[in-house]
Amino acid sequence: MALCCPSSPRPDPGSLLPACFGLGCDGIDQRLGGLPRGRLHETIGRQAEDVAAASAFSLLLAWRALERSKPLLWIRHDKGERRSGRLDPHGLAALGIDPARLLIAHAGEEKVALQAGLDAVRCAGLGAVLIEIWGKPPVLDLTATRKLGLAAEHSGVTVFLTRIEAQAQPSAAHTRWEVTAAPSAPFPADAPGFPAFALTLLRDRRGVPGFSVNLEWDCDTGSFREPPLPRGLVPLPARRPAAAGRTLARAA
Repeated sequence: MALCCPSSPRPDPGSLLPACFGLGCDGIDQRLGGLPRGRLHETIGRQAEDVAAASAFSLLLAWRALERSKPLLWIRHDKGERRSGRLDPHGLAALGIDPARLLIAHAGEEKVALQAGLDAVRCAGLGAVLIEIWGKPPVLDLTATRKLGLAAEHSGVTVFLTRIEAQAQPSAAHTRWEVTAAPSAPFPADAPGFPAFALTLLRDRRGVPGFSVNLEWDCDTGSFREPPLPRGLVPLPARRPAAAGRTLARAA
């Protein structure tokens, strides 16, 4: 399977500055300094049951990376569809994603998925490319990720590599995240809350220290945010004396 975009001229590589996009959560965005477009970002779900969380986080992150009206291409592995089912346009719309801007391609082999992804990343008419890979196939090595990273830098297209049932391994990814599902904070009357993720930043090539955080996706604003504190808990100012903190804790 090969993808091409002959009508979209390639930009001059020298004119491509790594403009950044954010998660929409001020605290995390300040900590990261934003995530650069036109780079390779990697998401890992260690277990098969993490497929929904890892895929959803990559998809939502890719959606935030899009510029203007450019589309997003998702190259899904057939195993992913067998495990988690087909994508529902109504469900995507409920997440704040426009299904008309999402292109879906299917691949039954990792080699085909990677080659299709490499062809797609070279197409400057796309806004972002998401590639889904299961396990640790031999074709997914450091050389393969370097090719993806270089193609992304040349075209300006941001590429997201989602790896399921996988462990961290050397790659050319600019950032690497580990993702699992987190409990959602319910709405009133115990209605289902926003999708929630437990995230760990494993690597950032700029030297940003790794950290772990729980975030939820606000479908109304199209951004990530830190979940609200459970009822009955009161946040304490960082510089409040310890004695005052104990007094407030007893009062709560």
